[in-house]
Amino acid sequence: MVKIFGSTHFTKKVYMMRLQNRKHHWETIYFPRQIRNKDELYNFVIDKLKSCFRYYNYNSNPSYSVKPILYLVLKGTRPSNSFKINEKEFSSIIAENLPILYAKIYQKFTNSLRTLDLYL
Repeated sequence: MVKIFGSTHFTKKVYMMRLQNRKHHWETIYFPRQIRNKDELYNFVIDKLKSCFRYYNYNSNPSYSVKPILYLVLKGTRPSNSFKINEKEFSSIIAENLPILYAKIYQKFTNSLRTLDLYL
């Protein structure tokens, strides 16, 4: 913040203001096996994330400026093709169950298909 004083001879005084920015929380979850059900996938991820956020107070309702933003990276074996992960739906489910503002989800899966040269 800058204040300017004087009418003929100007002086300025500069004040430092500390702003409290929002915190960002990065998490990576590795899937050890292929998950075949959407509910099983959601429950697996939420259980893993609850252990990361266990020190946050669930009972108090912090203001939006205090809640962190979650960046979630999903790695491991690609889930079954019978369902597709809807990122908006999944993000809202995570935000309802954890003390975060919202979740941005990145999917970095590997294919579970094996090539013929592995068996030769």
